[in-house]
Amino acid sequence: MKILHLGNVASVGYNLARGLRDKGHDVDLFDWNTTKIISREDAEWIIHPKRNLLDASDFLALKIGKYDIIHLHTLLSDYCTLQSLKYILRAGTPIKFVHAHSSIYSGTKQMSPRIKSSIIRFGAKAMFYSTPNILENIERFPQRKTYLPNPVIISNREIKEVYEKRVLIFTEMYKFKGLEKWIPIIKKLPDILFDIIDRGQDRDFFKQILPYNVNYIRQVSHSKIHDLLSKYPLVLGQRNNVMSVSELESMSLGIPTLFDWNSNKFYNNNLPMPSELNEKIILNKLGDFDFGVLQKEWVMKNHSINVVVDKLLAEYERA
Repeated sequence: MKILHLGNVASVGYNLARGLRDKGHDVDLFDWNTTKIISREDAEWIIHPKRNLLDASDFLALKIGKYDIIHLHTLLSDYCTLQSLKYILRAGTPIKFVHAHSSIYSGTKQMSPRIKSSIIRFGAKAMFYSTPNILENIERFPQRKTYLPNPVIISNREIKEVYEKRVLIFTEMYKFKGLEKWIPIIKKLPDILFDIIDRGQDRDFFKQILPYNVNYIRQVSHSKIHDLLSKYPLVLGQRNNVMSVSELESMSLGIPTLFDWNSNKFYNNNLPMPSELNEKIILNKLGDFDFGVLQKEWVMKNHSINVVVDKLLAEYERA
C-alpha cells in the first residue's frame, strides 16, 4: 500500500508518516513548506516543492496517481485544500482522506462553501479531526468523521535540574489562545518569573498588558524544544479549551502542565488536570513532577505515535 500525506501542520503529517514507515508501510510526505525539523535521513521520502525540478502543481498532477491512499492535511487552508484536491482529481481515483487541524477559534466559524463542495465533489472517504472543538466546523459534511489524536514522540529524557520559581508560558501571543486569562493570576505571583516566547501576531498588544514579571525569550527550533522545556518546573498552555501539540510536548516529558481542558469525552480515561486554574494551583503544581508523571502516562496511552498510527491504519482499512 503506497500512501501520500499532503501537508505537515504542527509536524502531524511528519509524525504520522514516520510512524507508518516504522510499521513497514511505503509512505511519502509532501510538505508545502520546507520544515526545518526534517533530518537528512528522511530526505528520500519527504518532497518539497522547491527541491524538485517540477513545481508543486506539476508534481501533484503527474505523480500522485501512483499512490493508493492520499491523506490531505490543512483542511482549513483554502489555498492548500483547493490546490491539492484539484490535482488529486487530475491524477485518478486513489482513496482519499481529509484531515482538519487547528482550532475553531483560529479560523472562521464556518468553512467556506468552496471547500465544502470541493470535498464532496472529490469524494473523500472519511474525515479526521485532531482538535475536539473543531468538530462543529465539519459536522455538516457527509463523510465519516473520526477523532485522531495528535501524535507525539514520548521522550525518555530524565528531568534533573530545573529553574526555581520560573514558569514557561508555552504558547505564542495570539488573542484566540486565551493568553489574557493568565494575566490576573500572574499579577498575584510577583515572585515568580514567567517566560513567554516572543512570537505571535498579537505580540505588540500583549506586550502592553502583560505584567512586569513576564520575560520574553527567543523562539527555538523544534529540535531544541525538549532542551527548552526540560528547564522548567511548570508549563502553562492555552486558555481556550484546546490541547495543542505544545501542551502535548510538555506533558510527554513529564513536566506538570496546566491549561483549560473540557474534552475528556473523546478519551477512555480522563486527563489529570485541575478543574480550576488559579494562583494557588500554580504554586501547588510548581515542581510537582508526580503530577507530571501522571500526565505523561495519559499522553502515552492516548497520543503516542504507535497508538495513533494503529488507529489511523484501522480507518484506512475501513475504506
